[in-house]
Amino acid sequence: MKKDLIYKNMLGIKRKELINSFNNIQKMAWEQILLLAIYSRHKCYFSLDNKENKNMLAKIKLIKALDKLEDSELMQQVLHSLHDGQGSNSIIKLLHELFEKSKKNLSPENSLLRKIEEDNIAFPACHEKPLYSYYALYKILNNPIGIFSELLNIKNLEINFERYIEIYLADYMSKKHYFSRGTLSDKNHSLIQSLTYEPTLKELISYIEDNQISIDKKTFLNFVKSSLSEELGKNIHKAFDQLSVQNIQQQSSTEESTFKKLCSLEQNKNEIKLTFDKNLLKHLSGLGQIESIMEGVKSHLEKSLTDSRYTSNFGLQINESDTKAYDDVSSWYVANKTDLIRKLEQVPKLIASVIEFDIRYGLGFCNTETGFININKPFKQSSKDTYKLTTSFIKECLFQFSSPFNFNSCGLHPISFEKHIEKFEEICAEGNSEESAPSLLMTKWADQEEKPMIERFKKLPKYLKVNSYTPVEPLIKEQLKIENEKGNYYPLNSPFPLPLWFNIKN
Repeated sequence: MKKDLIYKNMLGIKRKELINSFNNIQKMAWEQILLLAIYSRHKCYFSLDNKENKNMLAKIKLIKALDKLEDSELMQQVLHSLHDGQGSNSIIKLLHELFEKSKKNLSPENSLLRKIEEDNIAFPACHEKPLYSYYALYKILNNPIGIFSELLNIKNLEINFERYIEIYLADYMSKKHYFSRGTLSDKNHSLIQSLTYEPTLKELISYIEDNQISIDKKTFLNFVKSSLSEELGKNIHKAFDQLSVQNIQQQSSTEESTFKKLCSLEQNKNEIKLTFDKNLLKHLSGLGQIESIMEGVKSHLEKSLTDSRYTSNFGLQINESDTKAYDDVSSWYVANKTDLIRKLEQVPKLIASVIEFDIRYGLGFCNTETGFININKPFKQSSKDTYKLTTSFIKECLFQFSSPFNFNSCGLHPISFEKHIEKFEEICAEGNSEESAPSLLMTKWADQEEKPMIERFKKLPKYLKVNSYTPVEPLIKEQLKIENEKGNYYPLNSPFPLPLWFNIKN
């Protein structure tokens, strides 16, 4: 029997549908991250004669200075002031007040005041807010590499589909007590004799047929969706959480849904009490999330009445919210997607455009005022040289996952272009004591053969072309508008983080 028929007829799995939803959720995550990456660079670096862009860059410099102080309370206070539209004079006044209260010369407030003076950080009050939080704008400028890397670590479900099903089917059968790994000793079946390792799909199917086991197709499908949601959700949270100062400081669980942050449940023998965060409720309601909130309340109450967030099926536990979210987030993306990404294969080109822009102009993550590394590249550099350096960076840091901090180890002064790449790759090779699986998505863009490399860069999208760039702000605003008006609500009771423009806090 062909594998697709085994999946469908014996296990109730529609391979194509599962893979499509998996890829849609990935595209949702990439779309959010890449829209933010491009938007942040438009806001800070395009038309630098524009006062708005200069003021935004000054705010980013302030947040970077704050970040270095590692004072979470002060960070929250300053970000709150920025969010309220206050200018640098108001923030300086706040810092003086805090400094007077502390009476410590080495206080973080005093350190920040000195940094503001040294770097001449100044900006007026402005009540027109950006589409994202100031902290998110800072982080995607400061270090997009760490964020990209988390999403690049997501496995390719199409290539690894059989392996996933092997693992989930063995887990399902074990929890349903069809066998117990490493404990049974049925000499009539080779699978039972060797359950100390993960059995292959062929062995599992043989065992099912020989023992006339009937797989509950609906239950197994829900189990697979729940498991895939949990794995995808963790990866996406690792990327998105880097953009939220609350998630980093509080080290919140990646499994915590937005609804759990919104609503807490208390119950005793005769009462169930739901308590809502009023500010968060008001914000989500304003973004058209009432229906999604009510769905969450319904789910919350059902779980409390069954005394579990899981559906139990003879030892098998399935998170119903995760199962539903697998389809809901995929559907939300299809209904609300922009023109930025049509297929996953377009993602590397957009990543490359961000990396190439920062390296070419010494901006973003390559800038001492906003970034986390300093590339000591030659004073004069051709486009071909920029392409080579960008490709080398992609190969080492986003294909093989070497540390991008190695770029800082190429000497204190600019050196020849060839020497720069040579030293960088030597340091990356020395630093890779453990081999990690390369990113399949970035394979093409890690190829350093000169002619195809140059052709790839000639076809970069226009979002970050300085002289004729394509703005992304209309795409973001249109997605937010659709979310508000057409009822395609993003699920709150989900293992997946909200779209980045939700901008709940700071």
